[in-house]
Amino acid sequence: MAIIPFLFILFAFPTALFMALAVPLGQVPDEAAHVARAGSLLHGQLLGQRQVRLDGAGHPIMGAGVTLDPGPVYADFAFNVGDVKKMTAANEARLEAIPWPTRLVFVGSPNTAVYFPIFYVPSAVALGAGHFLQYSPYVAVLMGRVVNVLTCLVIGVLALRLARRGRLLLLATLSLPMTLSLIGSFNQDGVLIATTALIAALLTRPAGPRGLSYWVAALLLACVIAVKPPYLPMAVVMLLPCRGWSRRDLLPAIGAMALATLPAVAWALVTLHTVATPFVFGPPYHPGPLWPGDPQRLFPSSDTREQLRVFLHDPWLLIQLPIQTMKLLWLVEVQTTIGVIGLLDVVMALPIYTWWYVAMIAAAVGTMFASPEEPPGPRGPFVLIALLSVVATVFAIFDLQYLSWTKVGQTLIDGVQGRYALPLLALLAISLPVIRIRGATAIRAILALPTVAIAGFGIVYLPQLVLSTYYLR
Repeated sequence: MAIIPFLFILFAFPTALFMALAVPLGQVPDEAAHVARAGSLLHGQLLGQRQVRLDGAGHPIMGAGVTLDPGPVYADFAFNVGDVKKMTAANEARLEAIPWPTRLVFVGSPNTAVYFPIFYVPSAVALGAGHFLQYSPYVAVLMGRVVNVLTCLVIGVLALRLARRGRLLLLATLSLPMTLSLIGSFNQDGVLIATTALIAALLTRPAGPRGLSYWVAALLLACVIAVKPPYLPMAVVMLLPCRGWSRRDLLPAIGAMALATLPAVAWALVTLHTVATPFVFGPPYHPGPLWPGDPQRLFPSSDTREQLRVFLHDPWLLIQLPIQTMKLLWLVEVQTTIGVIGLLDVVMALPIYTWWYVAMIAAAVGTMFASPEEPPGPRGPFVLIALLSVVATVFAIFDLQYLSWTKVGQTLIDGVQGRYALPLLALLAISLPVIRIRGATAIRAILALPTVAIAGFGIVYLPQLVLSTYYLR
C-alpha cells in the first residue's frame, strides 16, 4: 500500500504543525521538564545532577535536575491565567518579553533528568539556534516544537516506506491524536514513538537475524530502552526475523537482544547512583496497607527501597497491582492512549473515541492479512514470544511506576498514562500472526477505511478543539 506514507504526511503534518504553533507552551504533560533537559544539552550536560533544594515548607531536600539558561523554562511555565486558559494578545506579548538570563540556573526536573538524552538532540539544536539568532526564549521553544514535528515526520515516513508488513497499524498509531499532540510538543515521546515505528519497519525486512536493517533496529531499540527502561522486555522482538531455532539464527538474535538491553542497564545504574532522587508528594505521609513495616512511620517522599519490600513480602503484587489499577482506571488509560490533550484535561467528544477504537481494531486485523506473494511473516513461536513481551512490558511500566512514583504501600499505582503504550502498538504491528489468503490487499484496503476516515476528520477536529479551548471566548 504505497499510498500509506502519503496519508501519514497528509494527516500528521498539518495537524501536528498547527498544534506545535497553537497549543500554549506548558499545555503538554511535563513539557517544561523536557525543555529543561533539552536545554541542558547545549551546555554539555549529558547527565542530570543532584542538588540540595528547599521544599515548600523551607526544609532542605535533595532534588534531581539540570543546569541551563532558564529562559525557555520560564516561557514554558508562564502561560497561567487561572481556570480560564485563554491565549490573548497580552499573554503572547508577555511571553515574548521573557528574556534570556545572563547566568545558568539549576532547574529541578526529577522525571527527565534521568533520561538518556538522544531524543532531545533535534529540539536542543533548535533551542540553540533560536538563542544564537537572538529570538526570544518563547520563539526558541516554538522552534524546538516545529523541529520535532519535522523530525517525526521524516522518521514516520521512512518507517512506513520501509515496512513490508504492519503498515496499517503503524499508520493508525502514528495518526492518533495523542501521538500528534506529542509530536507537536517538546516532549521526547513523539520522537520515541516514531523511532519505535522505524524499528518495527526495519525488522520486517531481513530474512533472518542479520543484515544492516536488523542491526540498525537493534541500535535504535537500545536507545528506546535506555530512555524508558520499562520497555526492556520489548528486546525479544529481535527474535521475530528468526526462521527457526538453529544456532545460525539464535546466536545473532541473542547478540542483538544484548545490544538492545545492556546499554540501557548501564545507563540506569549510572543514573540511579548519580542522578535519581525520590519524588516529594507534599507533607510526610503514613504508608499504605501493603507495606509490611510499622504503619505509624512517616515517609517524606517516594521510596523505591521500601516499595521493593512490598513486592518481596508478596511477589504476587507484581501482577495483582497492575491488574487492579487497570480494572479501576481502564477507561482513563484507554482514552489517554487515543488522545486527551492539554495537561490531560482536554477531552475529545466521546464518539471520536468510539470511532478510533473501531479504527484501531480494524487496523490490527487488517495488518494480519497478507497476499500469497508477500514475504513470509514471523514464525508462530516467535509471534507468541513477542506478544508475551508486549504484555510483560505493560506490567513493567505499571510496576516501575509503583516503585518510583507511588506512595509507599498504596493499593493502586499512580502516574501511569495511556501514552506510555503507544510504542507498544508500533511493535504489536509486526508481532501479530500473518493470515495469507488471496484478496488480502483488498481486505486491507477495506479495513483501512476507518483509520483514513477518522484521521482525516482529525485534520479539522483537532485544530477546532485547540482553538475552542485556548483562544475562542
